[in-house]
Amino acid sequence: MSESTRHSVLASRHRALGSELEDWNGMGTAWTYASDPCAEHDAVREAAGLFDMSPLKKCICAARMP
Repeated sequence: MSESTRHSVLASRHRALGSELEDWNGMGTAWTYASDPCAEHDAVREAAGLFDMSPLKKCICAARMP
């Protein structure tokens, strides 16, 4: 992974679960884990899942009304 400028508070947890963080949008992002992707999908569909949305940037849009 190239050096990221931003880091999620969940980065250490991602690494503990077997993910090698990859740079996306200036942040180390978990794309894959050491587990089976099909098992991950089933776990989210059948129980619950937590998704780290930290890599998404916030954009505030405003317009002046005439």
